[in-house]
Amino acid sequence: MKRIVLLCFVLVFVVMVKPSFADDKVLATVNGTSITQSQVDAIYNNLPPNVDKTNPDLKKEILNRLIENLVLLDEAKKEGLENDPKVIEAINNAKNEILINYLLQKHFAGQNFDVTDADVTNFYNQNSDKFKDKNGNLVPIDKVKDYVKQYLISQKEQQAIQAYVDSLKKQDNIVINQ
Repeated sequence: MKRIVLLCFVLVFVVMVKPSFADDKVLATVNGTSITQSQVDAIYNNLPPNVDKTNPDLKKEILNRLIENLVLLDEAKKEGLENDPKVIEAINNAKNEILINYLLQKHFAGQNFDVTDADVTNFYNQNSDKFKDKNGNLVPIDKVKDYVKQYLISQKEQQAIQAYVDSLKKQDNIVINQ
């Protein structure tokens, strides 16, 4: 499953990252499509922080994934999957999700949803029944403080998003058929 996710991640970069340098080194060619150093570097530089970048073979692995993705993409095209209604629907759904995510990032990225220590303590005290270990003993607040804080931040973020959606819904002409 991890391999499929990584393949999808890498495929996005194959499609999105195009070399803009005339002297960009071509590392491989698959059925006439070039894979360049800048494409490999772009993926390498955008890997999640949990990826071990000290691995000396990492860039080779990225190149291999790009090659595999192009081979698979070419095969999918040969089989006519681009015109399959289910594929078209999945692409449209993915595109819509990406648009929604970028809209929310645009409006909420960098917004600070502050949670104070008092907020954490109040939540902990009001929900103490949820913070018991397997023996029924109350887990000390210092053990769950970070979890509670992140939960409260997430709640505030969701409330802000819902308020934004509600304001948009008021602007639009929505008809619900019963």
